[in-house]
Amino acid sequence: MFRVFIGTDELTGKAKNTTRRGFKTKKETELALARIKLQVSEGTYKQKSAETYQEVFDLRITQHE
Repeated sequence: MFRVFIGTDELTGKAKNTTRRGFKTKKETELALARIKLQVSEGTYKQKSAETYQEVFDLRITQHE
């Protein structure tokens, strides 16, 4: 398991972190952490969950069409 800082929220100014767990080995954990750090530094990291009400609404509409 690991927790990593991924930036600050533009709206609130609070720190944003992500947590990953369920790895079988320490090597897998370190590899996943390195990938996330690389994506954050390149600016290509995207959280998997919807963050605004509009995104949640759009996601729900597309799922129920």
